Amino acid sequence: LPANYKPDILSASVTAGNGVHLHWNGNANAASYHLYRGREANAMVPLVGITDTAYDDADVNASLNSWYYYVEATDSCGTVLKGATAKTICLRAQDHSSLSRCLVWNDYEGWNAGVNSYSLEKAEDKGFYPLSSTPYTSSLDDDSREDIRSDSVCYRVIAHEQGGPAQSFSNRLCLSYPPVLWIPDDFSDRK
Repeated sequence: LPANYKPDILSASVTAGNGVHLHWNGNANAASYHLYRGREANAMVPLVGITDTAYDDADVNASLNSWYYYVEATDSCGTVLKGATAKTICLRAQDHSSLSRCLVWNDYEGWNAGVNSYSLEKAEDKGFYPLSSTPYTSSLDDDSREDIRSDSVCYRVIAHEQGGPAQSFSNRLCLSYPPVLWIPDDFSDRK
């Protein structure tokens, strides 16, 4: 393996089933890749050894917490090179009421240059659409009840790599709207 090669994870995205899809930069001289996973960056355990440069981890629930991953590449001579550690994005709601939701998430980790921005997206009938873009890890969504077409709303966050094309997706977070009862307060006798 070239000394300047690192099997860095290009993206660690949460899937629709709340697993994690990972892919990393490969090298033609690598005989195999070993993927490590953990709830903490300093407590990683071996997950799988493969020859592909992508893996779907279906044995986690990434809607409950973030997961850390890194890859080691091994060549036919036994040389082992370790890539940077990546951390998935876990999206949560804090203090949500019937008309507003404070959405928070952790920083995505793993890109050498870091994250340029986060896009918050909201789901409607035809899929997700952009709601806001921010360099921060929280956002507020205020809704008018007149715009509500269902009894729930779903969100996701996309991290965008600084100076690069890579993206990483958070879990899908769906929140229910509490029922609203409108009570008339003006009665008039119309003839």
